[in-house]
Amino acid sequence: MSEYALSVERRAVHETSNAVLGMLLFVISEAMFLMGFLAVYFTAYADAKVWPPTTIPIPPIGLPTAAVVVLLGSAATMTIASRAGRRRDHRQMAAWTAATLGLAAAFSVLLGLSYRGLGIHANTDVYGSMFWVLAVVAIAHAIGGIVFFALILVQARAGELELRQDPLQAASIYWNFVTVIGVALYLIFYLANAGAT
Repeated sequence: MSEYALSVERRAVHETSNAVLGMLLFVISEAMFLMGFLAVYFTAYADAKVWPPTTIPIPPIGLPTAAVVVLLGSAATMTIASRAGRRRDHRQMAAWTAATLGLAAAFSVLLGLSYRGLGIHANTDVYGSMFWVLAVVAIAHAIGGIVFFALILVQARAGELELRQDPLQAASIYWNFVTVIGVALYLIFYLANAGAT
């Protein structure tokens, strides 16, 4: 192994905290979990003559679209917060994290409102089951993000993030994962079905 490769490896080992590594492993395991549900969904889709089933009402796209726009905005504010943290600008980091928390809460509310009165039931068929399983997973992850951001703000106020940035880095990894989940589910359940009759 070259001297350069060794120095890169040493730096990677020394700069990756347990919190960040733990979050990466958590996100990878959650991704595998979600892939299992998506495999069931796409297998049912491939076997069906008509998709979504004709018994399923097509969900309105307005509130979910607003929710995804808010989610993408929250990903941007989280990125800005993370960059401010790396620059050791704790005031800006806290402000952008608070903005992310607010947008995450707005996303959760919009998502919850979009689920009301859909006419899709978990016990109807595979489509309904997968819709609700993945919807609950998405909202649970969003609520987890809200709690995570609140804890980050408490740590920022206590001055703990002046010494270490790994909680903010872990939150950023987590929220980027939540964003990918949210956009993917929007594409699968709303946008792909928008033209179905």
